[in-house]
Amino acid sequence: MRKFLRGAAIFLAPVLAALLLMEIFLRAIPNDYSYKKAQLLKDADNIRILVLGSSHALHGVNPDYFSLDGFNLANTSQSLDLDYEMLKKYGAELGGLKYVVVSVSYFSMFARMEGGSEEWRLKNYILYYGLDVGGAAWSPSNRFEILNGTMLQKVQRAYRYLFKRASLLEVTAKGYMPNAAVAQSLEKTGAEAASRHTNPDTGMFARNKEVVEEIISWCEERRVELIFVTLPAHRAYSGKLDRSQWEATVSYMESLAGSHGRVRYYNLLEDGRFTDGCFYDADHLNDKGAEKLTRFLDGVIMGMEGPAGPRTQRPKG
Repeated sequence: MRKFLRGAAIFLAPVLAALLLMEIFLRAIPNDYSYKKAQLLKDADNIRILVLGSSHALHGVNPDYFSLDGFNLANTSQSLDLDYEMLKKYGAELGGLKYVVVSVSYFSMFARMEGGSEEWRLKNYILYYGLDVGGAAWSPSNRFEILNGTMLQKVQRAYRYLFKRASLLEVTAKGYMPNAAVAQSLEKTGAEAASRHTNPDTGMFARNKEVVEEIISWCEERRVELIFVTLPAHRAYSGKLDRSQWEATVSYMESLAGSHGRVRYYNLLEDGRFTDGCFYDADHLNDKGAEKLTRFLDGVIMGMEGPAGPRTQRPKG
């Protein structure tokens, strides 16, 4: 038996060493998550506006158009509980933070990344943002890059980085993910996204209310202004939403803005100023739309720098 174990150890040692080296190498390849963390911390002393949210904010808020220094810490499928975890961990690093902008979409109050179809993305928060995301943190697939995706994908990723010198980054230095394309199939993407985002789970709504209230408390304790915003969507998307699910979100957000002095809510879902040319699909803005949306938010923020404006608003078209 001892001889067998010795032989097995001799055989496995180089295999385990190779896997360890591969894991170290894969983590060392710059990706959007590690790059955003590095850029955020690099500019931490100057950041005044922090943007959180899902892909709607990731593609929809371009900090280049803020008058104050801002950073976009939104990510694809990032749910409200992750927004809060990011705020707790990294908001404390931003000594000059004055404004937090959080996107609230049709699905936001009724879903979380953990337990959903996008749960595989949690490993990026654990490996690159250093977050403790509950039970998911102990899943082996969330602890190791080598356990995610196929071996072919890993080899292709390494080849592109080592031999093609190709950047794997899609975000700017301020965390925004650009997309210049103009949508060609709005009706199709609108119907698909509306169906995918419909999930009137009242239990999840209650859980996410607790998270939202934690976000508010964090901001209030630090005298940080909190702006919730629903980003524009094309009518091909907004016209297919479950009205009860959407109205529950709007009603709750408006009640928060009415009861907290530092909270504002802007519902731009059906804002007529965002025409077909502002979208790359039915529920995501392109670069043109992101510029328009960010300039609107900048106007709100610069107005708050002076006399306080209304806390709830649906801007005129």
